Order: sequence, then C-alpha cells, then structure tokens
Amino acid sequence: MTGQPKPDLIFVTLIHQALRVDAERLVAATSTLGSAEQQRLAGVRVFFDEYRAQLGVHHTHEDNIFFPALRAVVDESRIPVAELADQHGALDADLQSICDGFASLANPSCDFDGEHEDVVRSMIGLAKRLDAHLRMEEESVLPLMLSAVPQTTYEKLEAQARKRTSGRRARFLIPWIIEHATPDQRKHLFKIAPPLRAAYLINRHGYRVLDRTLQLTHNPPQGQHAFD
Repeated sequence: MTGQPKPDLIFVTLIHQALRVDAERLVAATSTLGSAEQQRLAGVRVFFDEYRAQLGVHHTHEDNIFFPALRAVVDESRIPVAELADQHGALDADLQSICDGFASLANPSCDFDGEHEDVVRSMIGLAKRLDAHLRMEEESVLPLMLSAVPQTTYEKLEAQARKRTSGRRARFLIPWIIEHATPDQRKHLFKIAPPLRAAYLINRHGYRVLDRTLQLTHNPPQGQHAFD
C-alpha cells in the first residue's frame, strides 16, 4: 500500500485506551467495597455490566468484521488468529466469573469477605489478561491493518461495526471513549466525525452518572471535561 492513505485507527485506539484504564479503575473500586455499601456495590456492578457489554461488542466486531477482512488480504500465518480467539474465550470466562461474584455479593446472606476476595482476584486477573490481549493485537494485528488494508476498505469495515452497534450500546460507547481521550485525540475525533460531538454532549450526563461510582479512583486526562 505504498503511497496510499493508511487507515485511521483512532477509534480502536480509544477503545483499547478506555478498556485498559477502566479495568484498573474497576479493580480499585471493587477492592474498596465494604459489606455495608450495597448502594455503591450496585453502582459498580452496573458500570461493570456496561464495560462487559462493550468488551463483548468489541470482540464480536473483531471476530466477525475486522479479522476476516484482514485474513482476506494477509497470509493467515502472520495473524495469531487461534491465540486471539482463545484469549477472547478466557476473557469471557473472567467476565462471567466477576458477574457471578457481584451477584453473590448482593446476597445479604453471603460470606461477604470470602466472596469479595474472589471477585477482586478475578478482576485483577481480568485486567492482566486484557492488557496482554490488547498488547498482542497492537503488536500483531493493528500494524497489519495499517500496512495491508486500504483506507477506504477500513472505513467500510468501521461503518459495518457502527451499523451493528445498538443505540443503547452507542449511548455509553461514545461518551466513554471521549471522556478517556486526550485533548488532541478528542480534537482529531471530532474533526473526522463531527456528529460525535453532538452525540457526546447528548449522552455524557447519563454516562457520568454511571461513571461516578468509580470517580475516586479516576485521574482524567488534562482538559477531559472541555465542554463543561
């Protein structure tokens, strides 16, 4: 693709960024939960449910849209398809374990300390596994996307992904990635996709209500709330 415009990977970059940051925030928030904090527990659980859904959508789009398109133009031996699929499965298992753990913690008759320790351990495991998984994609898949997939083709793939993302998921996704963006990333995003600015402003309040549960462990990028 020498001389041809390369795909703009800002969306996947921001998704990876938000996934990493919030995995660590969820570890910190879950670690500090107490047995008497059922309201806070419920808030962390709701945020986790949204996070889990976003990770699931991201993996589904990779498996059904982006990876097949890459395999069509690159020798499959250059793509760790089987390993990435195994990692997706392991992450799904981690997510389910955490989900089950939150359900147990909400039960007043549970052994809170024991269950809490298990959930925190699972959350830490998820954060570590996710970081390794994203690193593999960034080191193997994304460079191939840049070198082998034409910009116009990649834009069509992103359009497919947007079409397959429900409105409910988009209402969280848009403010989520924008709130995690640096000022320069946000400026670039609004430049290449102007409608996102309005979608962000419309949906950011609802997102921030969900996000508030984790705010004590969150250090936003400088200038994050530039539209306040």
